[in-house]
Amino acid sequence: MDDVSTAAPRSRTRLTLATVLCWVPPAIAIVFTVIWGRLLSVDLPTRWNGDEIVSTMPGWLVALGAIVIGGGCSMLATSALRNADASPAAVIFSAGFAAVATGVWIFVGSASVADDADPRISPLALISPLLVLWGLLPWALGRARRRASVEV
Repeated sequence: MDDVSTAAPRSRTRLTLATVLCWVPPAIAIVFTVIWGRLLSVDLPTRWNGDEIVSTMPGWLVALGAIVIGGGCSMLATSALRNADASPAAVIFSAGFAAVATGVWIFVGSASVADDADPRISPLALISPLLVLWGLLPWALGRARRRASVEV
């Protein structure tokens, strides 16, 4: 007899929740952009050399970049969730990179909004790459469950 493993259909609720989780990071970036709108300096520091700011970028451009990158990654993650044959890595890394883009925007933007005359990014910004782990949430919720093998 053949041993056949079949995938259980994904529940609509789990898939919807996984899709919502994919779109949380760009939504957070939009919320922070709206809240900080007038507080952001005209130019945000983007590169330092020791204690000296070497280059800056317009704040609106940094915010727009984070929102576009996060939205694009979320779109890819949503598409991969809807495609049952897609690789788990597609969902995990797409949703994760959306979270990383939002995290970087929050750390860079918060340095500008601070009351200090000398904007500095918190050392906590170094954890931004760990935000890629966010992608595990939509993947875990949206993946198809494997049923026990069935003998035919």
